[in-house]
Amino acid sequence: SATLLIGGVAYADPIQVYSDEEIAQRFHEINSSYEVGEPFDSEDATFVLTYGKKPDDPVPYGSHNVSMSGGLYGTNVKVTGSVYHNGTFTYTYGGTLVATKTSGATPKKYVTTIGCIAYGVIGESGIGKIYDGSVSASKQNSNSFTASISKTYNGYMLTYTLEPYVVVTTSSGDVFTIRA
Repeated sequence: SATLLIGGVAYADPIQVYSDEEIAQRFHEINSSYEVGEPFDSEDATFVLTYGKKPDDPVPYGSHNVSMSGGLYGTNVKVTGSVYHNGTFTYTYGGTLVATKTSGATPKKYVTTIGCIAYGVIGESGIGKIYDGSVSASKQNSNSFTASISKTYNGYMLTYTLEPYVVVTTSSGDVFTIRA
């Protein structure tokens, strides 16, 4: 198990192995529990340092493919494309996502969003969120929508997460969300 030492505080990798769904759920719990600039407790800090994407991982410097689908109320939509995160101190994240209706009536609206949360050093030895933002685009009354979106932020991050999703409003006004 690897250990990261920050400001005299050791953050060690946990032994437990999580599924992708468990990791996503735990990130959601952590992210909704803290504000930007608020230090995490040691368990949450260790988790984000272990399971967040690191800036020197090969995946961030290039694209990460996305394929997801969902439906409700008689409308089904498939989303494909790629997301990315790159830079040093000034970071850019975004992607190109294509939402296509595969069955049902033409949706009233698509809203495509890529959320990004970056984690870094807070104070002398804490770990926490240094950035929490998103970028979105929308289109109305269409069978498909291609969104090429990006956003920039500054900071010194250790790990990050990206969350692409599409909110679909059906022809009858019902709403559902498709997440990766």
